[in-house]
Amino acid sequence: MQRLAKRLRDFNELVMFQHSVFSLPFIFIAMIVASNGWFGFKLLILGVFAAVTARNAAMGFNRYIDRGFDKHNPRTAGRPSVDGRLDGTSIALFTFVNALVFVGVSYLINDLAFYLSLPVLAVLLSYSYFKRFSSMAHIVLGISLGLAPIAGVIAVSGEVTTWSVWLSLGVVVWVAGFDLLYSLQDMEFDRTNNLHSIPSRFGSDATLKISAFFHIAAIVFWGLFVYTAGLGMMAIVAIVFSATMLGYEHYLVRRDFTQIDRAFFTVNGYLGFVFIGLEMSDIRMVPAAIDLTYEAITGDTKNYDREFQQILDIEEDSIGQWMKHSKVRGEGSESDPMVLNLLVELYRKMDRIETLLTKGINNQYLTLAEKGQIEEVGMEHFNLASDAFEVGKVYYGRVEMPIYPKRIIPFYFEAITPSLALITKIYVRDREEWAYYMTARERVMIRQIKGLE
Repeated sequence: MQRLAKRLRDFNELVMFQHSVFSLPFIFIAMIVASNGWFGFKLLILGVFAAVTARNAAMGFNRYIDRGFDKHNPRTAGRPSVDGRLDGTSIALFTFVNALVFVGVSYLINDLAFYLSLPVLAVLLSYSYFKRFSSMAHIVLGISLGLAPIAGVIAVSGEVTTWSVWLSLGVVVWVAGFDLLYSLQDMEFDRTNNLHSIPSRFGSDATLKISAFFHIAAIVFWGLFVYTAGLGMMAIVAIVFSATMLGYEHYLVRRDFTQIDRAFFTVNGYLGFVFIGLEMSDIRMVPAAIDLTYEAITGDTKNYDREFQQILDIEEDSIGQWMKHSKVRGEGSESDPMVLNLLVELYRKMDRIETLLTKGINNQYLTLAEKGQIEEVGMEHFNLASDAFEVGKVYYGRVEMPIYPKRIIPFYFEAITPSLALITKIYVRDREEWAYYMTARERVMIRQIKGLE
């Protein structure tokens, strides 16, 4: 038993399992955004297995073919692949088994994941050879880890989305940037042994500048991810935090090269997990049942804009203006607000009946082509009960909010997935009503969970 435990510790040291913290958070970020929340325990387990086995295969292969170099490098001479704890046959078998498990897990996820599993493995394994002939090995390593978010999206939705590409590009240059810093430790060894790297070719000063450029690009790409995915304020906070952490990483390395390990492990490890924590707090959806009438915008928006304004004017009628001015002047402060609001709504209903009888108006709204039911609402998003949207398309729609007094709320929205939409234009007052309804639904959910209803 002790022998088995020692063997497992040696393999763990071989692949530095703790470094999985760099890729796992971004897989889960992609899965959370793609599913708009919790994606289920099945995908969680399969996702972890896929990520770990793919990385184990890549690391095992790297250690296997780099044994000749590693035994001469003081930094790597103590690795299990070099000091005799693990022989070449064991490492090769470990690599093959992990690659096989990765392909098998991909098959269990979905067809697209399975079809892409071998090309992904080819990319992961190719990194080990690049340092022999190209200084772009840092980019290849970035691509290897940058595939993780795209893999997460494929696992959930079976497709590659625009926002997942931006997220992945951010990971590519983030990883390449910190690998440049880490490679500063081997700059002289690489020069002596004719190995290719940016530090050995351009020197430390240029490497620091290139790494900083990559990390600035990472922040830009992650900003594009937040924008195209339609995420909110907490996602922006995550971007600001990431920029701060990367700035601190560069401060540590520029001040003292002996701080590279601290910058590499601590800063980059925290970055991914804080990023996912903030992203999770940003996506909040609650069950709802709201009828939606909508239509894709294909040309001129003049008619939509006119109705958008007219619905606002209904609430900004003469009685509404009188109410606002009265509040500003302090009039009616002694009146019961609830009674006053009821009287105002009664007045409006009578006014609409009079308009209907005298002018014969029977439909004051545009006839929109599609109908659907919203089953979940968030602060800036909503989910339809079925797939009906064309991804990337802009729509105009309106809902009758199930609140008192009943309100028609018009808004423009963009389809993020076939069922998920981001509200892109809505009046401030209507946004407040939307948020009020969502908060009320959350309270109902909490009471139901606690068994009070």
